[in-house]
Amino acid sequence: MFIRNELLRRPLWDVKEVEYLRAIIRVGYPRPFQEGNLNREEMSLFFDFTASTLAMDARILTKAPISVAARELIIQTMVNELEAEFPERRRSAADSLLEYGAVEHPKIRAAVERLFEDEDEQTAQTVASHVASYDRRRKQHENYALKARSAADDPR
Repeated sequence: MFIRNELLRRPLWDVKEVEYLRAIIRVGYPRPFQEGNLNREEMSLFFDFTASTLAMDARILTKAPISVAARELIIQTMVNELEAEFPERRRSAADSLLEYGAVEHPKIRAAVERLFEDEDEQTAQTVASHVASYDRRRKQHENYALKARSAADDPR
């Protein structure tokens, strides 16, 4: 409740807000959600983890006010999650980094692409597909921007 009712409503996030969420993410949860049959404590940890990652995603994707240091800390958190124990966490982190556009940084791109060889076949295929989709959308956007500039330069 604190995350949704207090933290997300703060006018500006700095390192303090992100560190709170990072602490929850570091605790994680004891076994993959996909296994099912989690007990009440495990479910609570899973929901806290999910709320924390979604809050970070929301802050960046909605372009809500955030300090440069806090944004970098969120990105580093997701880069760290690429090494998480559970495949679902690795896939989610890769998706977040793609959505943030952080994969434009070569080191982050390389870290995400390492998941193409993930031990979990679903993770390897999903991440490869999402990166290909990201690249396709980026290329389309570049083409549209180029056409728009050409049309604006056309004296007719």
